[in-house]
Amino acid sequence: MTDTPPGKVIPMFAELALRESERRFQQAFDHAPIGFALVAPDGRLLAVNRELCVMLEYDRPTLLERDFQSITHPDDLAKDLAHVEALLEGRADDYRIEKRYITRSGAVVEAQLDVSLLRGVDGRPIHFLSQIQDITARKQQALDLAKVETVAQATLSALGEGVIRCDADGRIADANAAALTMLDVGLDAIVGEPVARIVLLEGIDDGQPLADPVVAVLARGDVVRLARFARLNNGSPTPPIVTAMASPIRLAEAEIGGAVLVLQDVGELHNATEELIYLASHDALTGLLNRSALEKHLRSAMGAVASPPRYLLHMNLDHFRTVNDICGTPVGDRVLEDLAALLQAALAPRARLARLSGDEFAALVTADDRDAVAALASELIDTVDRYHLIHEDRPYTVSLSVGIARLMPDDREPSELLVRADAALDVARQSGRHRVHFHSDDDPAIRFNLAARDAAQRIHRALEQDGFELHLQAIVDAAGQPLGYEALLRLRDGPDMLPPGEFLPAAKHLGLMPAIDEWVINASLDLVGSRTTAGQWPAQRYLSINLSAGSVSDPLFGARLLDCLRQRGPPVGALRFEITETDELRGRDYEALIAALRAAGYRVWLDDFGSGYNTFELLKRLPVDGIKIDGLFTRELREDPIDAVLVAAIADVGRRLAIEVVAEGVEDAGSLEVLTRLGLGCFQGFYFHRGESAAAALARPTT
Repeated sequence: MTDTPPGKVIPMFAELALRESERRFQQAFDHAPIGFALVAPDGRLLAVNRELCVMLEYDRPTLLERDFQSITHPDDLAKDLAHVEALLEGRADDYRIEKRYITRSGAVVEAQLDVSLLRGVDGRPIHFLSQIQDITARKQQALDLAKVETVAQATLSALGEGVIRCDADGRIADANAAALTMLDVGLDAIVGEPVARIVLLEGIDDGQPLADPVVAVLARGDVVRLARFARLNNGSPTPPIVTAMASPIRLAEAEIGGAVLVLQDVGELHNATEELIYLASHDALTGLLNRSALEKHLRSAMGAVASPPRYLLHMNLDHFRTVNDICGTPVGDRVLEDLAALLQAALAPRARLARLSGDEFAALVTADDRDAVAALASELIDTVDRYHLIHEDRPYTVSLSVGIARLMPDDREPSELLVRADAALDVARQSGRHRVHFHSDDDPAIRFNLAARDAAQRIHRALEQDGFELHLQAIVDAAGQPLGYEALLRLRDGPDMLPPGEFLPAAKHLGLMPAIDEWVINASLDLVGSRTTAGQWPAQRYLSINLSAGSVSDPLFGARLLDCLRQRGPPVGALRFEITETDELRGRDYEALIAALRAAGYRVWLDDFGSGYNTFELLKRLPVDGIKIDGLFTRELREDPIDAVLVAAIADVGRRLAIEVVAEGVEDAGSLEVLTRLGLGCFQGFYFHRGESAAAALARPTT
């Protein structure tokens, strides 16, 4: 071992101690849980630890290329520089501030910065030691807490509940202004008084005293809430209606140190609730029972033994809508109020009248027999007959139709009885109005109405759920070559496909044809448009769409049709329209629609020609492009000479007017031979093609 000179020992140990100190400092610097940086007096970063790099999203070499000014939020830089200047000038030894840093990705970090300055032996600044703690989460928590406290305080101030604090003996210690207002007393008058003596709660309906909730809280330690509204007896003529809830004040070791009683003034809510209860069972205009109340009354009457029998009268004011439309809603409302009062007076005390909808009323009455209830219904009709309205010097009258259904022992649902009475009412109205009709299961008219309603439900489902399907039937020449197709409608009902005969009569009866016609138009436009775009629509062929008389007589329907055609722009030659001549055309709007369609380039035919009541007169008035002879004249053409004469006459009219003539209903070769001999060249019927889905019809090969 080499001896170390004595003079070298102390410096060597000093150097070793310094290196150990530096190592420990570097280790603490690098692994500190907060950010550390050594910063030159001009702001350059001389050393940074790992936590600071993570905080600011930099790797160490890149961060060391920056200065603290470039990573400081611009709005916080001046404040930081002022403190730096104070350190450099010796006016301060260190400083602490909150400032924002900008990360490499541009995010903002809220931080607490602690800075001290290291000087050399000569007093010159060497570097700053900066400690940076990320306080973003803490700042956000403080902000959230401040928001919660602000919202809580604002909510408490806005609620306006009466709050009364009681001690462990149930004596009042304090009360807020809202409670004093409800009690109609001053604070000095109630402090120290037993709460049970001051807060007197009573039942709204019977006025009986209610148990003091504070006493229950102090005894059991549970929150107690009154189960219903109460009246707070404060000695005034109109005491407030309140809800009450008492909660315990718990001290250390669950000791109950008192209670808080909260009173909420619910007078407006109570009044609104009472009004809602009334409105839930009464008609707002007339004050009569509404449908819901009537159904409740019917349900309670069902299953009970009753003698004499009971009958439901379903009534409708005939022509009321005309009065309402001409005179206006305010006058119509007055008529309803007047007639409701008159009908109720005529029924009292035998029954209470209910208003079911706009001009429909109902009442469950007891009568000895059918004749007695019929007499009562006639009396009600006479009551309405005696009512006369004079508006702007013009008289108006309404009448009453009545449908009657007997309450049967096995009835269990009000809807069953209402449906029967409503079906009887429909028959009374369809038979001419101003009359009485009794329900009977054997009545053909009622059976038709019920079937129509069932069909209407199917139609509505089909319209809403796309339950209709478009089929096509070819229109051909004498050789059987397709010239075009007629669009036929089918309704899917579960696994079944219903032909139009099973739902269109009901649709016409219930006024649903315009909606159905619009569906067919849109489906036809979709078919022609998609096939044309794909190059699959057969050249020189057309699709013929049926329009019902009810639709073409409606100017709104006509406007929608023309607008639809303008917007969708189908090839004009690909569409034709058929007007069903067997239906009565109303008004003159249909003439304008036919003229507009033809002016736009669409051909229009009269369908079912020959079977209508004004066949040839209509042809004289309407310029059309073609007619389709009703199959009624072609099916027995060979056996009935009159049919042959009529078909020949129609064919001759077509030639003279230079319009197309199509014979429908061609079902055999013999009929085709006769029709050809009569000069017809266009045909439609099962002999050539039975209607089938559009895809199948268009895929059928030509011969």
